[in-house]
Amino acid sequence: MLKSESDKKKLFLPENTSLPFFTYGIFRPGQIGYESISEFVDETKIRRDKIKGTLKLRDGLIIYDPSGSSDIEGYLLFFKKGFEQAAYERIAKMEPDKFYTWTPNPIRYRDKNILYGKKNDQGIDEIQTSKSNLKNDLDDKKDDFEDKVWDEYFDSIWKDPFIINGFKSLEYFEKLPEFTSHNSNQFKWEEESKFNEFLKYQMLFLFLSTILERISFLNGGFGLEANKRIKEFAKDELLQSILISTFENSDSFSRKITRSDNPDENSSWNYNPNEDFKFQKCILYYYGLRSNITHRGKSGINKFADLKKSYFELKNILQEFWKQKEIIAKNNKLRIDKLINNV
Repeated sequence: MLKSESDKKKLFLPENTSLPFFTYGIFRPGQIGYESISEFVDETKIRRDKIKGTLKLRDGLIIYDPSGSSDIEGYLLFFKKGFEQAAYERIAKMEPDKFYTWTPNPIRYRDKNILYGKKNDQGIDEIQTSKSNLKNDLDDKKDDFEDKVWDEYFDSIWKDPFIINGFKSLEYFEKLPEFTSHNSNQFKWEEESKFNEFLKYQMLFLFLSTILERISFLNGGFGLEANKRIKEFAKDELLQSILISTFENSDSFSRKITRSDNPDENSSWNYNPNEDFKFQKCILYYYGLRSNITHRGKSGINKFADLKKSYFELKNILQEFWKQKEIIAKNNKLRIDKLINNV
């Protein structure tokens, strides 16, 4: 049963939820968003489809502009009878209505629901262009490189350069020696060397935090503010299994972050192998450590051991999460493509 008009607007639903959903982005089989709605999809009816227009990129999200003339390839997803409403509610929960609107031109595409981009000429990072339109001068060689990068992004979220190249950059910076100075009047040599290593891992952890933000964003937290998005990320069953395996051989420990401007306010995570794993406390601790470094607290140097351990823990957790998500998604795509080809 459809909800009232006010509820539909609040939930950001299309006018007719009985229609199939054309996906050109992260909800395609093989991409990270499909897993969140797969339980509602009738996979025996999925088929490939095309629409006319242009794909653009805004804040890491692919949006559709109908003004172009290129073929936009995607999948048409039919939902199981009785689960159409639930499927679109799940999509609405993930896709922010500040970026998208449902099919504004039902005459052109009256047989499917499509997410159109809002204000497609504002805040655009890169536009998917035709290579044949590029000039051969030196400036356009740079554009050619950028188009290839973003073409890969449009093709697959698993090639996201901010994540893939981000991890590679972290490994490069890990190997760099700590900087040293013999001119300091505040630290002795041994103390300064330790402090500079501390600064290095603050830098690494802040860099890693941007990857945490992006993965939690792409994993379905588009429409949520940062703290709620991190809490939602902690509910992911794959992430939870990785957290359990990461610490399964660890002894009990306690970590606490204290605000410098309000010492009574802190964020703590206590791990005990004999108790249920506190997933949200764990992820909020990592996220709180990032905030502590960014703001005045600067994560006191007496907590350096916790900072360094937390950095390597979180990096390994996120790398494993992204790798396993990709494997699961690509295996599902192979299975679905076989179903389509055998129809």
